[in-house]
Amino acid sequence: MRALLLLVALALGDPAATLARWREALELDLAREVLEEAPPLTRAGGELAADGEALALHARALAAAGKPAEARALLEHAQVPAEGVLRVAVALARLDLDQDKLAESVARLGKLGGDDPERALVLGRALYRSGEAAKARPLLERALELAPFDPEAPSAWHMLAQEARGRNDAARAAQCAEREQKSAQWAALYRARRLQVRANPSEPLPRYGLAELWIGAGQDARARPLLEEVLARTPDFARAELALARIEKRAGRAQESASRYERYRALGGTEEL
Repeated sequence: MRALLLLVALALGDPAATLARWREALELDLAREVLEEAPPLTRAGGELAADGEALALHARALAAAGKPAEARALLEHAQVPAEGVLRVAVALARLDLDQDKLAESVARLGKLGGDDPERALVLGRALYRSGEAAKARPLLERALELAPFDPEAPSAWHMLAQEARGRNDAARAAQCAEREQKSAQWAALYRARRLQVRANPSEPLPRYGLAELWIGAGQDARARPLLEEVLARTPDFARAELALARIEKRAGRAQESASRYERYRALGGTEEL
């Protein structure tokens, strides 16, 4: 059934939604979901056979399922356009890391340019594990700058803390360790909320909780669609209206904020805007 739904989505021209679903499945350690859908789409002639990211995600799912040889064969035989080469190379570099082929991982990514957070993170990790923490530092810092909420952000902060300790920079080490802890706590909550949404898609609280996490992180733009979806599913969920009213106010849209707040009060809410 899942594969059928995927094929329908692709027929409607929505491969981006498919890839987003695969990324989430891997972040939630649900590689089996990718493996249920990916094979007919990424094999020769498939809808995503020339999509570098699709092949990379399929390969990561294979590796997570204990099939690294199949993952490597999939990537090494990939024929993708120029814009997909980096995604395939990063996926191969991840396999190299998993097999302690550190030099191969560094060489594979070192020859490729591009200001890409995943490349920076994987190359930084390979250099760090190779004993070249000083070279890893700017890459890890750039990865965090580009993707501060990446699921692997806590590990990047950990490596930066260790690198700072290694050069006796106690203040920077403490700062990075604190960021590691906060990042890990946030990531754990984010993962838990997403699993709750999957388990109970009609329940508004987990989705609202996801929105609150993004708001707390200063990411109103990511919170907005979640709150709108809460209200689409549960129109009388007053707290979502209040949250949207506050988002509109912060964005300087006074009229929209007032309208949202009026709706919130009509639903029985009593908090001040």
